[in-house]
Amino acid sequence: MKKKILIHAPNLSTPGGKQTYFASLLDHFTSDIDFFFYGAQGKKEGKFKVLTRLFSDFWKFHKKLKENKYDLVHLNPSMNMKSFFRDSIFALICRINGTKMTIFWHGWQWEFEKKGYTADSPLFPRYIW
Repeated sequence: MKKKILIHAPNLSTPGGKQTYFASLLDHFTSDIDFFFYGAQGKKEGKFKVLTRLFSDFWKFHKKLKENKYDLVHLNPSMNMKSFFRDSIFALICRINGTKMTIFWHGWQWEFEKKGYTADSPLFPRYIW
């Protein structure tokens, strides 16, 4: 039986490393793959719009998990402050819904890591479950 997997990523039609990576894999997946696209979708946004869209993304993600029974969610954040805290909320939503997840960190910002946000730091488990 094929696994049902949700990949959390920016829209594949917008330019970027994650998008190019996942787009190149589309023909090679053997599981039932679905995407949840987050972010501005290539549009410019003011601060208020960013905030309202972010909460909208969290709500839509929660609804998608509730409406579909995924075997796994793949989160793919960059190791920087914005992605760390944003995707910690997405991880919490997975946990609240009882959905297994895997987190693949990439795009390391060494200055952010030096602030103590590493897997062996006591701060890390408080944000990532």
